[in-house]
Amino acid sequence: VTYNLTCGSDSPIDAGRELKGSCCGLQSGENHTATVVVVKAGFNNSSPASIVGQTLLSPVANASIAWSSTYESVHVSWNASSSRDVQYSVTIGSNTAKQLNETSTNQTSLSPGSVQSIKIIVKKAGFADSLPAMSKALTKPRLNASSATFSTDFTLDAVTLANSALSAVWNNTVAIGADFLSIDLKSLKLNMNMRETFDKLKAEFKGEYAYSDNVTIEVVAVAEKDGLVQNSSGTYTVVQRT
Repeated sequence: VTYNLTCGSDSPIDAGRELKGSCCGLQSGENHTATVVVVKAGFNNSSPASIVGQTLLSPVANASIAWSSTYESVHVSWNASSSRDVQYSVTIGSNTAKQLNETSTNQTSLSPGSVQSIKIIVKKAGFADSLPAMSKALTKPRLNASSATFSTDFTLDAVTLANSALSAVWNNTVAIGADFLSIDLKSLKLNMNMRETFDKLKAEFKGEYAYSDNVTIEVVAVAEKDGLVQNSSGTYTVVQRT
């Protein structure tokens, strides 16, 4: 005798005399009925023997996870699983997992300049969970706002103007969540562009400039963690006294 194997509505597979067989190309995350009948030339086929099995849920691909961030929030999106009628369990950082039907979400109330782990699991009632998809996100560091004289949301402790000198001083509260600061001073009259990077968040920078020169101060706060980089910047223009 030989054996014919049928999975779902697919065409029968001739398994020959083997006592095993497999079906390929089935929909993931579904119940499938496998049926076996005994075949012998000149005889009617046997009554079918059937069993129901499940294919695994298709996980979200790690490479499909995309994210963007602000100072205290992360937006995450991903490609849908190829399995049907599923939900996504999404955990960002140490927050409680969200059960979602859609393929994107936001997480708020995070700390500036902090690494947030991302874990996405595909779920379906009656089926084992998929393997988790994993990634990481980094929130932006925050430049503090405490002075209306700055055009963006940061301030320096002091900007001192002498006849031809400018001194900028800041402390370690100017940038929350930053690993270092980059200070860029630009002088139009002298065609000067000086940039220095400080690995400490408390420092002082001094530069000599021409009288009545417009000097632009750009501060860039950089968070650099776990191979991820995010930055926030602000600018301030001051005119030297004559």
